[in-house]
Amino acid sequence: MNHSLLRSVLFLSLGSLAGAQTLTANFDSFTEGVAGTTLTDGSITVFNLDNAFPGGSNPTFTIEQADATLSGQAGFTANNVLGFSGLVPGAQAGFTRCKSFDVQWTGGNAASAQLEVYDFGGYAGNTITLQAIAGGVVVSSSSFTITAPFVVGHHTLAVSGVSFDTLRLIGGGPQDSGVFFAVVDSIRVDVLTATPGVPECFGDDVLTSCPCSNESVVGDNVGCLNSLGVGGRLRSAGTASLSNDNVVLDGSQVPNGPALYFQGSDHVLGGAGVAFGDGLRCAGGTLVRLGIKTSVGGASQFPGPADATLHAVGLVSTPGVRYYQLWYRDAAAFCTASTFNLTNGLRMDWVP
Repeated sequence: MNHSLLRSVLFLSLGSLAGAQTLTANFDSFTEGVAGTTLTDGSITVFNLDNAFPGGSNPTFTIEQADATLSGQAGFTANNVLGFSGLVPGAQAGFTRCKSFDVQWTGGNAASAQLEVYDFGGYAGNTITLQAIAGGVVVSSSSFTITAPFVVGHHTLAVSGVSFDTLRLIGGGPQDSGVFFAVVDSIRVDVLTATPGVPECFGDDVLTSCPCSNESVVGDNVGCLNSLGVGGRLRSAGTASLSNDNVVLDGSQVPNGPALYFQGSDHVLGGAGVAFGDGLRCAGGTLVRLGIKTSVGGASQFPGPADATLHAVGLVSTPGVRYYQLWYRDAAAFCTASTFNLTNGLRMDWVP
Protein backbone atom coordinates (compact mmCIF):
# COMPACT_ATOMS: atom_id res chain seq x y z
CA MET A 1 0.00 0.00 0.00
CA ASN A 2 1.37 3.44 -0.89
CA HIS A 3 0.93 6.50 1.29
CA SER A 4 0.71 10.10 0.23
CA LEU A 5 2.51 12.97 1.91
CA LEU A 6 0.28 15.98 2.54
CA ARG A 7 2.16 19.22 3.03
CA SER A 8 0.80 22.74 3.61
CA VAL A 9 2.62 25.83 2.42
CA LEU A 10 2.11 29.51 3.14
CA PHE A 11 1.83 30.48 -0.50
CA LEU A 12 0.82 28.44 -3.51
CA SER A 13 2.19 29.60 -6.86
CA LEU A 14 -0.64 31.55 -8.36
CA GLY A 15 -2.16 29.91 -11.39
CA SER A 16 -0.92 26.46 -10.38
CA LEU A 17 -4.19 25.40 -8.80
CA ALA A 18 -6.62 23.35 -10.85
CA GLY A 19 -9.85 25.21 -11.50
CA ALA A 20 -8.36 28.62 -10.78
CA GLN A 21 -7.78 31.88 -12.64
CA THR A 22 -5.02 34.34 -11.77
CA LEU A 23 -5.89 38.06 -11.62
CA THR A 24 -3.23 40.76 -11.29
CA ALA A 25 -3.18 44.49 -10.59
CA ASN A 26 0.15 46.33 -10.88
CA PHE A 27 -1.17 49.86 -11.67
CA ASP A 28 1.38 50.40 -14.45
CA SER A 29 -1.17 51.30 -17.12
CA PHE A 30 -2.33 54.42 -15.23
CA THR A 31 -1.07 57.99 -15.29
CA GLU A 32 0.45 59.30 -12.07
CA GLY A 33 -1.97 61.32 -9.97
CA VAL A 34 -5.12 61.14 -7.89
CA ALA A 35 -7.23 58.09 -8.77
CA GLY A 36 -10.27 58.46 -6.50
CA THR A 37 -11.92 56.63 -3.62
CA THR A 38 -12.24 53.47 -5.73
CA LEU A 39 -9.78 52.18 -8.31
CA THR A 40 -10.09 49.20 -10.65
CA ASP A 41 -7.14 47.67 -12.45
CA GLY A 42 -8.30 44.86 -14.72
CA SER A 43 -10.60 42.70 -12.61
CA ILE A 44 -9.25 43.84 -9.21
CA THR A 45 -10.79 46.76 -7.31
CA VAL A 46 -9.38 48.61 -4.28
CA PHE A 47 -11.79 50.59 -2.11
CA ASN A 48 -12.78 51.56 1.45
CA LEU A 49 -9.57 53.47 2.16
CA ASP A 50 -9.12 54.67 5.75
CA ASN A 51 -6.23 56.96 6.73
CA ALA A 52 -7.37 57.26 10.36
CA PHE A 53 -6.99 61.03 10.40
CA PRO A 54 -8.43 62.59 13.58
CA GLY A 55 -11.80 64.10 12.84
CA GLY A 56 -12.34 61.98 9.74
CA SER A 57 -11.48 62.54 6.10
CA ASN A 58 -12.36 61.45 2.60
CA PRO A 59 -9.10 59.82 1.49
CA THR A 60 -8.37 58.92 -2.12
CA PHE A 61 -6.08 56.41 -3.73
CA THR A 62 -3.24 57.77 -5.84
CA ILE A 63 -1.12 56.36 -8.62
CA GLU A 64 2.53 56.99 -7.72
CA GLN A 65 5.42 56.71 -10.16
CA ALA A 66 8.10 54.99 -8.13
CA ASP A 67 10.83 53.60 -10.39
CA ALA A 68 13.54 55.99 -9.10
CA THR A 69 12.88 54.86 -5.53
CA LEU A 70 11.96 51.18 -5.91
CA SER A 71 13.91 50.10 -9.00
CA GLY A 72 15.69 46.86 -8.14
CA GLN A 73 13.44 46.08 -5.17
CA ALA A 74 12.04 42.55 -5.19
CA GLY A 75 8.44 42.32 -6.40
CA PHE A 76 8.37 45.80 -7.93
CA THR A 77 6.92 46.14 -11.44
CA ALA A 78 7.98 49.48 -12.91
CA ASN A 79 6.78 52.13 -13.03
CA ASN A 80 3.77 52.68 -10.77
CA VAL A 81 2.55 51.72 -7.31
CA LEU A 82 -0.62 52.35 -5.32
CA GLY A 83 -0.47 55.21 -2.82
CA PHE A 84 -2.86 56.67 -0.28
CA SER A 85 -3.79 60.36 -0.78
CA GLY A 86 -0.27 61.84 -0.64
CA LEU A 87 1.67 62.24 -3.88
CA VAL A 88 5.27 63.11 -4.83
CA PRO A 89 5.21 63.93 -8.56
CA GLY A 90 7.85 62.32 -10.72
CA ALA A 91 9.86 59.14 -10.26
CA GLN A 92 10.31 59.50 -6.50
CA ALA A 93 7.82 57.55 -4.37
CA GLY A 94 5.93 59.20 -1.53
CA PHE A 95 5.18 56.77 1.28
CA THR A 96 1.73 57.84 2.33
CA ARG A 97 -0.42 57.32 5.41
CA CYS A 98 -2.82 54.36 5.57
CA LYS A 99 -4.80 52.54 8.23
CA SER A 100 -6.58 50.05 5.95
CA PHE A 101 -8.16 49.38 2.56
CA ASP A 102 -10.10 46.52 0.98
CA VAL A 103 -9.63 44.53 -2.22
CA GLN A 104 -12.25 42.61 -4.21
CA TRP A 105 -12.35 41.05 -7.68
CA THR A 106 -14.66 39.55 -10.25
CA GLY A 107 -15.12 35.85 -10.82
CA GLY A 108 -15.93 34.40 -7.39
CA ASN A 109 -14.08 33.33 -4.26
CA ALA A 110 -10.30 33.12 -4.18
CA ALA A 111 -8.01 30.36 -2.91
CA SER A 112 -4.84 32.42 -2.46
CA ALA A 113 -3.52 35.94 -2.87
CA GLN A 114 -0.31 37.92 -2.60
CA LEU A 115 0.70 41.58 -2.58
CA GLU A 116 3.96 43.52 -2.29
CA VAL A 117 4.23 46.16 0.45
CA TYR A 118 7.00 48.77 0.60
CA ASP A 119 6.93 50.58 3.95
CA PHE A 120 9.01 53.52 5.17
CA GLY A 121 8.99 52.74 8.87
CA GLY A 122 7.80 55.66 10.95
CA TYR A 123 6.06 53.75 13.73
CA ALA A 124 8.32 50.93 14.87
CA GLY A 125 6.29 48.24 16.63
CA ASN A 126 3.16 48.77 14.56
CA THR A 127 2.11 45.92 12.29
CA ILE A 128 0.84 45.56 8.71
CA THR A 129 -1.46 42.59 8.09
CA LEU A 130 -3.06 41.06 5.01
CA GLN A 131 -6.39 39.50 5.96
CA ALA A 132 -8.41 37.02 3.91
CA ILE A 133 -12.11 37.52 4.65
CA ALA A 134 -15.08 35.27 3.86
CA GLY A 135 -18.58 36.51 4.62
CA GLY A 136 -17.21 39.25 6.87
CA VAL A 137 -15.07 36.84 8.94
CA VAL A 138 -11.26 36.78 8.85
CA VAL A 139 -10.28 33.24 7.81
CA SER A 140 -6.51 33.69 7.29
CA SER A 141 -3.86 36.38 7.66
CA SER A 142 -0.20 37.22 7.13
CA SER A 143 1.63 40.10 8.81
CA PHE A 144 4.93 41.74 9.70
CA THR A 145 6.10 44.21 12.35
CA ILE A 146 7.56 47.57 11.32
CA THR A 147 11.13 47.94 12.55
CA ALA A 148 13.66 50.52 11.35
CA PRO A 149 12.19 53.99 10.72
CA PHE A 150 12.78 55.94 7.50
CA VAL A 151 14.23 52.96 5.64
CA VAL A 152 12.41 51.33 2.72
CA GLY A 153 11.39 47.82 3.65
CA HIS A 154 9.94 45.28 1.22
CA HIS A 155 7.50 42.61 2.42
CA THR A 156 5.55 39.99 0.50
CA LEU A 157 2.27 39.22 2.25
CA ALA A 158 0.41 36.08 1.15
CA VAL A 159 -2.62 34.05 2.23
CA SER A 160 -3.71 30.65 0.95
CA GLY A 161 -5.41 27.39 1.83
CA VAL A 162 -8.86 28.91 2.43
CA SER A 163 -11.74 30.25 0.35
CA PHE A 164 -12.34 34.01 0.69
CA ASP A 165 -14.17 36.88 -1.00
CA THR A 166 -12.28 39.99 0.22
CA LEU A 167 -8.75 41.04 1.13
CA ARG A 168 -7.96 43.75 3.67
CA LEU A 169 -4.58 45.36 4.26
CA ILE A 170 -4.72 46.81 7.76
CA GLY A 171 -2.34 48.42 10.22
CA GLY A 172 -2.28 47.79 13.93
CA GLY A 173 -0.28 48.54 17.04
CA PRO A 174 0.09 51.13 19.77
CA GLN A 175 1.09 54.20 17.81
CA ASP A 176 -1.23 56.64 16.03
CA SER A 177 -4.20 54.26 15.67
CA GLY A 178 -1.93 51.62 14.12
CA VAL A 179 -1.32 53.49 10.87
CA PHE A 180 1.61 52.86 8.54
CA PHE A 181 3.37 54.73 5.74
CA ALA A 182 3.75 52.64 2.59
CA VAL A 183 2.93 51.97 -1.05
CA VAL A 184 1.62 48.73 -2.57
CA ASP A 185 2.43 46.96 -5.83
CA SER A 186 1.50 43.73 -7.63
CA ILE A 187 -1.74 42.54 -6.06
CA ARG A 188 -2.38 39.00 -7.32
CA VAL A 189 -5.46 36.90 -6.62
CA ASP A 190 -6.03 33.24 -7.50
CA VAL A 191 -9.78 32.95 -8.13
CA LEU A 192 -11.58 29.63 -7.86
CA THR A 193 -13.65 28.87 -10.92
CA ALA A 194 -16.82 26.84 -10.57
CA THR A 195 -16.00 23.34 -11.79
CA PRO A 196 -17.55 19.89 -11.46
CA GLY A 197 -16.38 17.68 -8.61
CA VAL A 198 -12.98 16.00 -8.49
CA PRO A 199 -13.01 12.18 -8.11
CA GLU A 200 -11.01 10.73 -5.20
CA CYS A 201 -10.85 7.74 -2.82
CA PHE A 202 -10.50 4.96 -5.38
CA GLY A 203 -10.83 1.23 -4.76
CA ASP A 204 -7.48 0.47 -6.39
CA ASP A 205 -5.40 -0.47 -3.31
CA VAL A 206 -3.18 2.60 -3.67
CA LEU A 207 -4.26 4.15 -0.37
CA THR A 208 -6.63 1.61 1.24
CA SER A 209 -7.25 -2.05 0.44
CA CYS A 210 -10.70 -3.20 -0.61
CA PRO A 211 -12.44 -5.70 1.75
CA CYS A 212 -11.69 -8.92 -0.17
CA SER A 213 -8.95 -8.02 -2.65
CA ASN A 214 -11.63 -6.74 -5.03
CA GLU A 215 -9.49 -3.83 -6.21
CA SER A 216 -10.22 -1.98 -9.41
CA VAL A 217 -7.55 -1.12 -11.95
CA VAL A 218 -5.27 1.78 -11.06
CA GLY A 219 -6.17 4.68 -13.30
CA ASP A 220 -9.84 3.75 -13.71
CA ASN A 221 -10.61 6.02 -10.73
CA VAL A 222 -13.65 4.06 -9.56
CA GLY A 223 -14.67 2.16 -6.43
CA CYS A 224 -13.91 -1.41 -5.40
CA LEU A 225 -15.11 -4.08 -7.81
CA ASN A 226 -18.73 -5.21 -7.52
CA SER A 227 -20.50 -8.39 -8.67
CA LEU A 228 -20.52 -7.06 -12.25
CA GLY A 229 -16.73 -7.17 -12.26
CA VAL A 230 -16.35 -3.38 -12.43
CA GLY A 231 -16.01 -0.60 -9.89
CA GLY A 232 -18.89 1.77 -9.22
CA ARG A 233 -18.23 5.16 -10.81
CA LEU A 234 -19.35 8.61 -9.55
CA ARG A 235 -18.87 11.75 -11.62
CA SER A 236 -20.56 15.16 -11.88
CA ALA A 237 -21.39 17.82 -14.40
CA GLY A 238 -22.54 21.40 -14.10
CA THR A 239 -21.58 24.50 -12.13
CA ALA A 240 -20.91 24.20 -8.38
CA SER A 241 -22.10 27.73 -7.66
CA LEU A 242 -24.57 28.55 -4.89
CA SER A 243 -26.11 31.26 -7.05
CA ASN A 244 -26.20 29.18 -10.23
CA ASP A 245 -26.33 25.53 -9.18
CA ASN A 246 -26.98 23.07 -11.98
CA VAL A 247 -24.76 20.23 -10.71
CA VAL A 248 -25.86 16.66 -11.46
CA LEU A 249 -24.23 13.64 -9.83
CA ASP A 250 -23.92 10.68 -12.18
CA GLY A 251 -23.57 7.16 -10.74
CA SER A 252 -22.79 4.31 -13.12
CA GLN A 253 -21.30 0.80 -13.44
CA VAL A 254 -23.46 -0.54 -10.60
CA PRO A 255 -26.10 -3.33 -10.42
CA ASN A 256 -29.67 -2.32 -11.13
CA GLY A 257 -31.58 -1.44 -7.97
CA PRO A 258 -31.73 1.16 -5.20
CA ALA A 259 -28.80 3.50 -4.66
CA LEU A 260 -28.38 6.24 -2.04
CA TYR A 261 -26.61 9.49 -2.89
CA PHE A 262 -25.13 11.08 0.22
CA GLN A 263 -22.97 14.04 1.18
CA GLY A 264 -20.30 14.51 3.86
CA SER A 265 -18.68 17.57 5.42
CA ASP A 266 -15.30 15.81 5.38
CA HIS A 267 -13.58 12.87 3.73
CA VAL A 268 -12.51 9.77 5.64
CA LEU A 269 -8.78 9.52 6.45
CA GLY A 270 -7.95 12.45 4.21
CA GLY A 271 -9.52 10.79 1.18
CA ALA A 272 -8.13 7.30 1.70
CA GLY A 273 -11.45 5.84 2.88
CA VAL A 274 -12.19 2.90 5.15
CA ALA A 275 -13.54 -0.59 4.37
CA PHE A 276 -17.34 -0.70 4.47
CA GLY A 277 -19.45 -3.50 3.01
CA ASP A 278 -17.84 -4.64 -0.24
CA GLY A 279 -16.25 -1.23 -0.80
CA LEU A 280 -14.78 1.87 0.84
CA ARG A 281 -16.64 4.65 2.63
CA CYS A 282 -15.10 7.92 1.54
CA ALA A 283 -17.52 10.70 2.55
CA GLY A 284 -17.54 11.38 6.30
CA GLY A 285 -18.04 14.06 8.92
CA THR A 286 -21.62 15.33 9.09
CA LEU A 287 -23.60 13.19 6.63
CA VAL A 288 -26.68 14.22 4.67
CA ARG A 289 -28.87 11.67 2.86
CA LEU A 290 -29.56 13.38 -0.46
CA GLY A 291 -31.93 10.86 -2.00
CA ILE A 292 -32.46 7.31 -3.20
CA LYS A 293 -32.57 6.63 -6.93
CA THR A 294 -33.13 3.38 -8.81
CA SER A 295 -30.27 2.41 -11.09
CA VAL A 296 -31.48 1.29 -14.52
CA GLY A 297 -28.99 0.02 -17.04
CA GLY A 298 -26.41 0.32 -14.29
CA ALA A 299 -26.82 4.08 -13.89
CA SER A 300 -28.77 6.82 -12.11
CA GLN A 301 -28.52 10.55 -11.50
CA PHE A 302 -29.19 13.03 -8.70
CA PRO A 303 -30.88 15.44 -8.55
CA GLY A 304 -33.63 14.43 -10.92
CA PRO A 305 -36.08 16.78 -12.69
CA ALA A 306 -38.43 16.85 -9.69
CA ASP A 307 -35.68 17.40 -7.09
CA ALA A 308 -34.36 20.63 -5.62
CA THR A 309 -30.82 21.67 -6.53
CA LEU A 310 -27.93 19.72 -5.04
CA HIS A 311 -26.73 22.46 -2.69
CA ALA A 312 -30.28 23.05 -1.45
CA VAL A 313 -30.87 19.37 -0.66
CA GLY A 314 -27.43 19.16 0.94
CA LEU A 315 -28.06 22.33 3.04
CA VAL A 316 -24.94 24.01 1.66
CA SER A 317 -25.52 27.68 2.47
CA THR A 318 -21.97 29.07 2.33
CA PRO A 319 -19.03 28.46 -0.02
CA GLY A 320 -16.85 25.52 0.92
CA VAL A 321 -15.98 21.91 0.24
CA ARG A 322 -18.36 18.93 0.39
CA TYR A 323 -17.81 15.26 -0.38
CA TYR A 324 -20.19 12.94 -2.25
CA GLN A 325 -20.60 9.21 -2.75
CA LEU A 326 -23.11 6.64 -3.98
CA TRP A 327 -24.02 3.70 -1.72
CA TYR A 328 -25.68 0.99 -3.80
CA ARG A 329 -27.25 -2.43 -3.28
CA ASP A 330 -25.30 -5.46 -4.54
CA ALA A 331 -27.00 -8.57 -3.17
CA ALA A 332 -25.15 -11.18 -5.24
CA ALA A 333 -22.84 -13.57 -3.39
CA PHE A 334 -19.58 -11.90 -4.26
CA CYS A 335 -17.31 -10.55 -1.52
CA THR A 336 -18.29 -10.12 2.11
CA ALA A 337 -21.61 -11.12 3.66
CA SER A 338 -22.77 -7.53 3.18
CA THR A 339 -25.20 -6.77 0.39
CA PHE A 340 -23.89 -3.34 -0.61
CA ASN A 341 -20.94 -1.53 -2.14
CA LEU A 342 -19.94 2.07 -2.88
CA THR A 343 -18.57 4.12 -5.75
CA ASN A 344 -15.45 6.26 -5.57
CA GLY A 345 -15.74 9.53 -3.66
CA LEU A 346 -16.15 12.99 -5.18
CA ARG A 347 -14.87 16.31 -3.80
CA MET A 348 -16.77 19.45 -4.74
CA ASP A 349 -15.73 23.07 -4.05
CA TRP A 350 -18.82 25.25 -3.83
CA VAL A 351 -18.31 28.89 -4.80
CA PRO A 352 -20.77 31.81 -4.35
